[in-house]
Amino acid sequence: MTRNTVTRNGQTEVQTRYFISSLSLGVAEIVRVIRGHWLMESHYWHLDVIFREDRDRTLNKHVAYDLNILRKLALNLL
Repeated sequence: MTRNTVTRNGQTEVQTRYFISSLSLGVAEIVRVIRGHWLMESHYWHLDVIFREDRDRTLNKHVAYDLNILRKLALNLL
């Protein structure tokens, strides 16, 4: 379980998230895994929202792959 406190427009909200895993890890490793997961989610959110990757209708697989690489490169440069 994690608790995140988010303040927006002067209002504070506490978000509780639960995670289930069969891994036998210590607290430090679990925290690292959870933060790593949300780091990747944030990365894909930027690709979806800023670069509108989900709206891309490129039919050629090679072109779609190349565009994906260019978007990730641009995101890393930013």
